[in-house]
Amino acid sequence: MINTDFLDEYLPVPELGTVIHQMQAALAAAGFPITAAKSGSVFYMLLRIVAQFYIELRRLARSLLANGFVMTAAEGWLEAKAEDYSMARKQASKTRGVLTLSRASSTCAVKIPAGHVFKTSYDINGEQLCFIVTQDTVFKLGETSCGVPVEAEFAGSAYNCAKDTITETLINLESGADVISITNGEDWITREGTDIENLEVFRERILNAWSGLATLPTADTYKAAAEAVEGVLRAQVDDLHPRGQGTVDIIVTSSAGEASFALLTAVTAAVEAIAGPYDNLLVKSASVVRQNITVTLKVPSTLYTDDLAAQAKGILTRMLTLSSDRSLNELLVSDIVFYLRSELSAVRNVLVTVPAADVVLGSDKVILPGTLSVTVSEV
Repeated sequence: MINTDFLDEYLPVPELGTVIHQMQAALAAAGFPITAAKSGSVFYMLLRIVAQFYIELRRLARSLLANGFVMTAAEGWLEAKAEDYSMARKQASKTRGVLTLSRASSTCAVKIPAGHVFKTSYDINGEQLCFIVTQDTVFKLGETSCGVPVEAEFAGSAYNCAKDTITETLINLESGADVISITNGEDWITREGTDIENLEVFRERILNAWSGLATLPTADTYKAAAEAVEGVLRAQVDDLHPRGQGTVDIIVTSSAGEASFALLTAVTAAVEAIAGPYDNLLVKSASVVRQNITVTLKVPSTLYTDDLAAQAKGILTRMLTLSSDRSLNELLVSDIVFYLRSELSAVRNVLVTVPAADVVLGSDKVILPGTLSVTVSEV
């Protein structure tokens, strides 16, 4: 938001009583015949309405001034202002991928029709994520493994599920005496699901558009081009000749962590379109590092603790959720303590065993939660 001191100096909003007194003085100086302007009179109420209307106009003017600039525009206004730069905010998209069905024997064929629903197990909040088959697929006679293309029920990065989490089916699959197992592999995602672009990230992209006017592309130019691709959460540009003179590496972090082949291909096309004549570009994915966390919560002996560990695990998972405003390659012990203490007010103390010290990795790494272990200890 624009500096309030600036607005107060050039577009101040007066008090209602002050405006009424000023209007009364101006009317008296002009010889206005009505003088019965005591509180509660009809004329006083009319003055009050006009004064309030004047104040609201001042507030509107302040809002219009603030929203007239990219640096201070609010949501909605910023999208409109971005049209001046031929840019648009990236919208939420659905996750797409391929699930793996397997069975020990292959005595019959099984048809999985489009519209069939696979889902995850219930999480600690009692919610499931559903994925819908996008085309008719046949588990053929003689096959023990089959890939099924699916799409998330709704848009959002929450559907970029980790390995082996989509394991259930809404309707039982008939396969004679065979037992069909369902899972999603390590690289099951073919197109990452995304949330609507963070407002501040969108603002930064708009401001970086000026770098596109350079005669030759700069690091900011490549960054802006890469981050404009749907599915890219963050792009980092190493233009200090990482592979020799003239080389530039572009490290892509997707909304799922590691970027899929399709996303890397799209980013490569976007940056190659603006590449300098002598730039040797390499677009690669950030690497996901699973970090185990082990903590002990110290709580009063009178506290009900049955679901406290599950709550703590949920907090730690949210803390390490992929987002554009998080340092993706860092995990500080103090942050673990802060998040748990701030959201679990009854906890007296938090002891962090793993990690034993702050974890700071290279810029091409992304830290995501691994095994979370929470012990509740009474004091």
